[in-house]
Amino acid sequence: MSKYTDYLYSRGLSDQTIKDFGIGYCDTSGKCSHQDYAPLTDFRFRDTVLFPIKNVYNQLIAVASRSVDVKRYVHSKYTKSRHLFGLNVTYEEILKTRKVFIVEGNFDLLTLYENGIKNAVAMLGSKLSLEQLSLLIRFADEIVIATDGDQPGQDCAKKITAMLIENGVAF
Repeated sequence: MSKYTDYLYSRGLSDQTIKDFGIGYCDTSGKCSHQDYAPLTDFRFRDTVLFPIKNVYNQLIAVASRSVDVKRYVHSKYTKSRHLFGLNVTYEEILKTRKVFIVEGNFDLLTLYENGIKNAVAMLGSKLSLEQLSLLIRFADEIVIATDGDQPGQDCAKKITAMLIENGVAF
């Protein structure tokens, strides 16, 4: 066991969820557990847990990381407004149920997934773009907003609601 897996277990994740989402890490020397993540990382990613950002075709486009010791996030370069964390893993369940839960963060999605709700995605920030919405409505007829209860989460939910109403999407 390493401090990275210990951290993921402490967040309630199982080996299967870690594997399904391809979660890895870069150690203190900067060596990545998944070789294909290494070209997307630099010194800022040392001693962090890595979350691969993949498109719906399962192609790696970026990595997001979180420090184990300090609440600090770092991302490699990519356009957040075009992608949703986890869609490459959850799209089949979304298609099956025609329903998707939208959450704010990676761990929000992973917690739902770990607890059997496998038709969810994370926004990669606290803002849903029209491009992300267009991507989601290809898979789902119903969208459930499940943002955090704090003020930023409530503000985000209001903006998403307005966007859904404006575009005639059921929620």
